Amino acid sequence: MSEVSRLKISLKNSEHTLRLAMPIGVATAELCDLDYEQSDDDELERTYLVFREDGFELLFDHGQLSGVFLYLSPNRDNFPAFGGELNYLPRDFFVEPCAQRFIDLLTSQGFMQSERKFPSSTDMLDANVRLRYQEGPTGLMVFLDDGNRLR
Repeated sequence: MSEVSRLKISLKNSEHTLRLAMPIGVATAELCDLDYEQSDDDELERTYLVFREDGFELLFDHGQLSGVFLYLSPNRDNFPAFGGELNYLPRDFFVEPCAQRFIDLLTSQGFMQSERKFPSSTDMLDANVRLRYQEGPTGLMVFLDDGNRLR
């Protein structure tokens, strides 16, 4: 597994290592100390693991991790803001999120801004990962996936 595909999520009292395409059983074992709710969409073959108390959510397509949602502000679904850090973004970024700082932090790590532009979001890509900073009606969010839809 390449270091680039690893996601290290650090919370107050724990640290967890995930990777894109990780099977759901492996991910739930890695995160067994956290409370979560599971929601299945059988038609799309998707599963959502919702870590409501920690402000993040995992998306699995066909049983493999395909996306991570980190909520930067409380939203209408009663998620608190994510209070941890990600190996790509330090804890202080999550305390005071800012689109320009998001761009600067990721550019310094070799990410490039996507040529496709969207009015309320910014996409940063490297060879394996896309991180999206989004300002939407439900609040601020960072989304992470493999970026294949933008490549």
